[in-house]
Amino acid sequence: MQAAMSLAAFGNARWAGLEASARAIKRPRHALFLPLIGLGLFLVFNGAGRALQAQPPPQRASKVEEQDQRVAAEYSGASYSSRYLTMRDGVKIAVDLYLPRGLEPTKRIPAILEQSRYGRRIQLRAPLRWLIDTSPPYARFFARHGYAWVEIDVRGSSASFGSIAYPWSPDEIADANEVVNWIVRQPWSNGKVGATGLSYSGEAAELLLANRNPAVKAIAPYFAFWDTYEDTAFPGGVYLAWFIRTWSSLMAKLDVGAYSKFHWYLPLAVRGIQPVDEDSDGLMLAQALAQHNNIRLDTYLDAMVYRDDIPPHADSVLEGFSPAIREHAKHVFKDQLGVTGLSSPDAYAGAIAASGAAIYSVDGWFDAAYARGALIRLLTLSNPQKLIIGPWIHGVFRNVNTGETFDHKGALLRFFDYYLRNIHNNTANGPRLTYYTMVEDKWKTTDRWPLPNQATVSYYLGAGQVLSLSRPAVSEGADVYTVDYHAGTGRHSRWEPLMGPAFSGGSSRLDYGDRRRADRRLLTYDSLALTADLEVTGHPIVTLYVSSTATDGNFFAYLEDIAPDGRVAYVTEGELRASDRKLGDPGSSGLPALGFLPYHSFLSRDRAVLTPGAVASLVFDLLPTSYLFKRGHLIRLALAGADRDHFAWFGGDPPRLRFYHSADYPSRIDLPVIPHG
Repeated sequence: MQAAMSLAAFGNARWAGLEASARAIKRPRHALFLPLIGLGLFLVFNGAGRALQAQPPPQRASKVEEQDQRVAAEYSGASYSSRYLTMRDGVKIAVDLYLPRGLEPTKRIPAILEQSRYGRRIQLRAPLRWLIDTSPPYARFFARHGYAWVEIDVRGSSASFGSIAYPWSPDEIADANEVVNWIVRQPWSNGKVGATGLSYSGEAAELLLANRNPAVKAIAPYFAFWDTYEDTAFPGGVYLAWFIRTWSSLMAKLDVGAYSKFHWYLPLAVRGIQPVDEDSDGLMLAQALAQHNNIRLDTYLDAMVYRDDIPPHADSVLEGFSPAIREHAKHVFKDQLGVTGLSSPDAYAGAIAASGAAIYSVDGWFDAAYARGALIRLLTLSNPQKLIIGPWIHGVFRNVNTGETFDHKGALLRFFDYYLRNIHNNTANGPRLTYYTMVEDKWKTTDRWPLPNQATVSYYLGAGQVLSLSRPAVSEGADVYTVDYHAGTGRHSRWEPLMGPAFSGGSSRLDYGDRRRADRRLLTYDSLALTADLEVTGHPIVTLYVSSTATDGNFFAYLEDIAPDGRVAYVTEGELRASDRKLGDPGSSGLPALGFLPYHSFLSRDRAVLTPGAVASLVFDLLPTSYLFKRGHLIRLALAGADRDHFAWFGGDPPRLRFYHSADYPSRIDLPVIPHG
């Protein structure tokens, strides 16, 4: 069930900076602080899903700001206006327009489009609205550099009319095309349009290319997935229930403007969504909110398992919830774009590639499962591409390593300057992939993935719970583990930033802490101390020979780093539902470039239940990483059957598992190792 989840989630560039401020005023001394706190939280939240709503927090002095200042602004500021655009079916879409202040009447400039699901702009109460500018900071930044910035509320959200059948529906994609056509008709337009966005807005920018509108020359999706099923809702076929349910609950409140249901004091500072200029009395905004009869996706996803499952009681509208692998879809329909109506970028890969538009994407090694999708996008599409993967979490340029710096605003400006303004710079030159190796604290580049100098080093599970470089020679060997349903990865894992802290109880920081205590609930295998530094860059792959007392189950594998003092650090992880373990040929499904990864279809026809007591093989990749294990450290593989903090778990008695390590059943982890030193 691929498109059902199209749930990108809340990436948020503001959370990193505001979280510390919120903690600093936990106990206000006066009640008047409450509306200010509420405002701060809402400003944090309102940035969710936007493209770079604020400058990334610099890690060394103010290097990012210094680099931005070296790019001379052409204009002093931006002029703002808003209006409704009426779509082909009568639905009105709210549009904000930011133009360079003092733009000459004869000047023609390009435009950048952002499509917001979480509110293009909020309206504050007096006196705050006279003191605080709630427009997207990047809108004014680009206006000062000679661009028009167009911000819309997608249909069924905020000030726009209509309802949402499911995220990024064919109607939503077609709306974006109409907005582009409106842009190029404006007297200030040079006929070239770019699109950007973070998380939901990033997916929308990418799906805009499915229209193949010749005016759209370049897009920049940030922290955006590629496959809605495997990257978002069902990584490895395991249901990411915490995110789906939290996101759905939050959207149900946001879509009707029920801010008091977030925090009682929030309405003291925030009046609501900003109406467009023509709606001076707010009546049209009220009418729009009344039309937001949007579905709750968790209602359907809670009952689903496979890509091609059809939600219970689904009507024809929901038949768009079908797998991205088009030839296997049970229920598909044709939309006005002439392509299969699936709300997932990978389903539109052909149309996206045919657009020929340039793609500049940014992701993080700890961005849920999105970095995997970002790399698959790079390998799948023939478009001119650049991909940046840093030590970041979802939507926040918060570094896992303090030594990292990157000029995000400058890089984005140079990208759009090249493709929309014909300013010759080095954007189109050099390798396609720039990535960051953690612990080593170093940026690197490549044109090929997997890396051409990659070697595979296999560590085998062995007696005494060791990881050994030697393949087991014994005829029998196994360790018994009873699944601990209380095992989890905590509230600061790679999954939590999908929601952020403002209203959901999520987190905007990555902090697994010392995993020693958490690993007591897991089955662990440790290597000997490394005699030299070991760089792991790529996709670790585990092969597990297991038997279970159950017919199905979730399997989690964690790659960890043990320091000489015993501290255990999280590196990456992978998961697989046992009934999805059947391996297939990615080439047969139109994914030949992914032949280096184990391929699972996640289709119901490939369901393979476990026979209790019988040995089965599970082969799956861990989420990609680039990490340097230091000399003297140990490598740990930790195995689990649950992550109670994020993933759905099976009811009933915990199954008893047996992990085999023998000559016939050599369980192992294959590490993609890069020569070092």
